[in-house]
Amino acid sequence: MKNKEFTEISNENGYTAKFLNYGARWAEMLVPDKQGVMEDVLLGFRNGDDYEGAEEKYHGAVIGRYCGRIPNGSFEDENIKVKLPLNEAGKNHLHGGKNGFHQKYWNILPGYTSKNSVGYSLYSKEVEEGYPGDLEVRVIYTLTNENQIVFEVKAVPSKRTILNITNHAFFNLSGCVADLSFHQFSINGDRLSQDANFILTNNIIKSKGLQKVLLKSEVSSAFLLKKSKNVPDAILSHPASGRYLKLFTNQTSIQLYNGFFMTGTDYGKKGVKYHPNMGLAIEPQHLLPHKLKVVSANETYIHRTIYQFGVDGHM
Repeated sequence: MKNKEFTEISNENGYTAKFLNYGARWAEMLVPDKQGVMEDVLLGFRNGDDYEGAEEKYHGAVIGRYCGRIPNGSFEDENIKVKLPLNEAGKNHLHGGKNGFHQKYWNILPGYTSKNSVGYSLYSKEVEEGYPGDLEVRVIYTLTNENQIVFEVKAVPSKRTILNITNHAFFNLSGCVADLSFHQFSINGDRLSQDANFILTNNIIKSKGLQKVLLKSEVSSAFLLKKSKNVPDAILSHPASGRYLKLFTNQTSIQLYNGFFMTGTDYGKKGVKYHPNMGLAIEPQHLLPHKLKVVSANETYIHRTIYQFGVDGHM
């Protein structure tokens, strides 16, 4: 049986982050408030084994091969015909399947691991969870002295396939001591409408400027990003603590989820029950109605997202 191993990295400003080889998870992020008090702003667990037995399977994990929902687990184009196992209510293929990347023990890459970075690799064999081709994946997390977590993914398939990789960290800038009710969130994107099963329809709801999202009750919203110059793709803030998170990504879209399926079964790092609206997953990815992300054989898939942390009134 493989061991679950945490790796801690830090920067010169006292920010620290922890990562777990099980699921290549982002497990902890210590950020100061406006009084200088450092608190963890990610939902999760102290014990690595708790991730495996949790009700919410995706805390902080790298999601793949294909994040999000594929209706009926089916996809085909002129070169690919895919039928994937249905792991959500017998209707959809969700987040790469029951044994997706979140369930894998990733290898630590010594050449990419240092005081301020950690690297992981995974070899996914052909037809694993039904996907075509072998796949080599590399994930690098870097904590910069600008207080950014840079999340970088490179993946190369041996055959033409579908591929869409993200990170599923749940953020709570209060330090995870209260729910998201007193957070503020805005996104530079147009809403992608969804049906009752959270499948995208053909309707795109246009908006001007940044669109605010109320973080209450049920949030499972998708947005097509506008990509305005020098404008963050998304901003999460918590005025009481002064903490904020600005997100920049090379992906086309973002899926939001506030954990409304959580039932209070999971107890987090501070013994807090994880109920709906305790954390916000901000999942950069490829999202377009009825159009999955296709990658050719030997083509390098690249995902790069920057999570910029800060405190109001401070650099």
